[in-house]
Amino acid sequence: MARFTPTARTTGVTDAARCTAGACYELELTVEDGRGGVDTDRVFVVGLSRAPSVLAPPSVAATAGVAIDVVAAVDDADGDALQLRWRVVDEPAGTR
Repeated sequence: MARFTPTARTTGVTDAARCTAGACYELELTVEDGRGGVDTDRVFVVGLSRAPSVLAPPSVAATAGVAIDVVAAVDDADGDALQLRWRVVDEPAGTR
């Protein structure tokens, strides 16, 4: 048995065939018998973190000068604490 403790989360790849540089840990184990016999094998450590999900309504009705609440559903399958940030991406001309 060998013990490995990841120092960072991966991008959530769950299939070793889809691992790319920086997406998974790749470990290599070499065994030697002291008489010239050597064997090596590799293993991918995958699926350490899954991306969070967000679902916001496609549109919300508003009236000028009246505050509105926009409710979105957010979730993280791994139970990670989430940081939420809204930003204005586009706005009607003349609103600033």
